[in-house]
Amino acid sequence: MDHHDPEFLKRAAGTLVIDVRDPEEHAKGHVPGALNPPLEHLAQRIAEALPDKNAPVITYCNGGNRGGIGADTLQNLGYTQVFSIAGGFRAYQAATPNKES
Repeated sequence: MDHHDPEFLKRAAGTLVIDVRDPEEHAKGHVPGALNPPLEHLAQRIAEALPDKNAPVITYCNGGNRGGIGADTLQNLGYTQVFSIAGGFRAYQAATPNKES
């Protein structure tokens, strides 16, 4: 499921957010509080960060493609409440212009 509207982002407060971009991209700006297991390491690292497969989780990348792949990866691992920010970090920035990132 893809979301990027401000209301969704407000409701998502407290949800684990996963930035699947490379660490260099993450360092340039990210959703506050986002964890950063790059996409190629997501499957190996998610159980430690989120052992409850029924807990909500949001993935994102820069433009939406890798975030969607990350969401698919989590669903294939049995996570049931997986969301991806449509348009990635760029859409997040556009929807939340006053947020620090």
